[in-house]
Amino acid sequence: MLMCLCYGVSCKEIKNLVNQGFDTTESVQEQCLAGTGCGCCLDALEKLVEAEANSTKFTQITTSHATAEQDNSLIQYP
Repeated sequence: MLMCLCYGVSCKEIKNLVNQGFDTTESVQEQCLAGTGCGCCLDALEKLVEAEANSTKFTQITTSHATAEQDNSLIQYP
């Protein structure tokens, strides 16, 4: 589905950018220009970037040692 009609940017492209580390609306806009044209998609863009950024906070989970890495801080359970 297209997020930004002005520049033809899809939701998938935005999610990929967030997963690559561009986790603010401004950084996504710098990469693909979404939301910088007419501005109709800006609210939806902000919500998508925020939701995707929040869903990627757990970057690594391993079941063998029950460790989880969140925001560069390691949590370990015996």
